[in-house]
Order: sequence, then structure tokens, then C-alpha cells
Amino acid sequence: MSKVSIGLPVYNGDLYIEEAIESILNQTYKNIELIICDNASNDRTEIICNKYAKKDKRIFYHRQKHNYGAAKNYNDTFMFASGKYFKWISHDDICENSFIAKCVNILEQDTNIALCYPKTVLIDDNGNTIRSYEDNLHLVTDQPFKRIYKFEKNIYLCNAVFGVIRSDILKQTGLIGKYISSDEVLLFELCLLGKIYELNERLFFRRDKKNNVRKLSRKEIAKWFDTNYRRSIHRFPLAYLTYKKIIAIHNSQSSSIEKVFCYPALSIRAWINCKSIGRRYIRMLKRILTVS
Repeated sequence: MSKVSIGLPVYNGDLYIEEAIESILNQTYKNIELIICDNASNDRTEIICNKYAKKDKRIFYHRQKHNYGAAKNYNDTFMFASGKYFKWISHDDICENSFIAKCVNILEQDTNIALCYPKTVLIDDNGNTIRSYEDNLHLVTDQPFKRIYKFEKNIYLCNAVFGVIRSDILKQTGLIGKYISSDEVLLFELCLLGKIYELNERLFFRRDKKNNVRKLSRKEIAKWFDTNYRRSIHRFPLAYLTYKKIIAIHNSQSSSIEKVFCYPALSIRAWINCKSIGRRYIRMLKRILTVS
């Protein structure tokens, strides 16, 4: 039974972290290690994590000296990992107890699959169901450019990043970068490196809280990724996102012909983003005209 490493990055997560830890310890797949990286929390997170680490030798707890931001904290959990497979879990999310076993089963059947993830249910602060979410990232064709086209068309919430990933393939990526939407770039890289398999079961419960990171301002989101905020790379986040994807294609092991086919796929996402921005400005203009 191959070992699976689970990375749990956290900052001030005492309200939900016990539920997240329990959902991992209750997995039917038992050959696991849980790596908790605490970004110098100032609530009860440290006390809770130490309590669990003392009870279960599969848990490793590391406390950062400072709050470095989510990017470093996420990546550090992987740096400590020793498993053939790896997955992240947020401190406020929940995994159904067969999540890991069913994902590993798929990965063991096909070495060309880089990532396997289940379908998602969005839940609120109290754990009540908000709605089922459709990622539509079942990307199992052999041609990277076809996977990229579908990825660019369907990506929105990056729930798939919380699936089970081959560690040797994850090492070939830039992991979570210190910029907005770097989780999307990571999934993009994984899509270039291998297939992405979507389990047709809802085994992942992602908390969509009132103070969710996605609902913050652009500057606040940037600081969430990296507390050493640099305005230059966040001034035009969509342009920077596209730039990072271009670099990913350029650095990939795909053939020159495959790369040529991959580049145009980026225009799909750019068009979707432009339409979204346009709709936002129209709504804003309507509000201004209504007030005046």
C-alpha cells in the first residue's frame, strides 16, 4: 500500500481544524502521514494540533516563525512529505472517508494520470450544503493541447488542487506561487504533465465561508498568498496569470508541435475574463447612472 502524504496548511483555524483533521484520520486508507504547517497562528490552533500530534504518530506538526502567507505554508507541507502520493486539505474543508482510497485506486491503475479528484459540495460556515459544484475537469485524452483547451474553458474554482497528486509529478511544477491564482497555474502545469481524472462521486466538502478569501479585495488576496506583498506582479493579475501559463507551456516536455497547439488555448480564458470584466463595468455604470 503506497504512502499518501496529506498537507494541512493553517493560520488561525481553531474553529474548523479539528473537523478537518478528523476527516483525514478517519480515512479508510490508513497508510498516510498528515503534515500540518502552522503560519504562526495566535488562536488555539497550536494547542489543538499538538494534542492530535501526541495522540497519533502519523501527524507531524510544524510551526512557522512568522506568518509568511499561504504560498510558502502550502509548499512547506509538501517539502516535509515522503509519500508516493500527496494531497492538500484546507483547515476548514472536509473529506469523506473513502476520498483517498478511491483516488489512489485510480492512480494505481494508470501511471499517466497525474491527479485524481472527486466532485465537490460547497458548504457554509455551519457545514450546511450550499450547492453541488461541477468542475468538469475530467481531462484524460492523450494529447496535452486537448486537455489544455478543456481546462481553459472550464476552470473556475480550483477544487481539483485538493485531489491526490503523484509526488514525482508535483515536484516538476512550481507548486503554489506567491501571486493571485497560482493554484490555477499549478493545475495548468499538472494538466501539461499528465491526465486529470474526475471521480464521479461527491467526496469533497469545501467550505465557502462569509469571509472566504475569494471575497476579499485584490490587495488582500495578494497578501493572503504572500505577506510580503509586491504590487508590481499583482497590478495586472490576469496578464500575469497568462504569462505564467505561457512559461509553463514553454518549459514543458511536450513536443514543439504540441506547444504550438497549446498556446492558442490561452485565448479562450482571456476571452472569458474579458467578458466577465465587461459585465462588471456595465453593472457598475448602471449603479452610477441610477444614483445620479
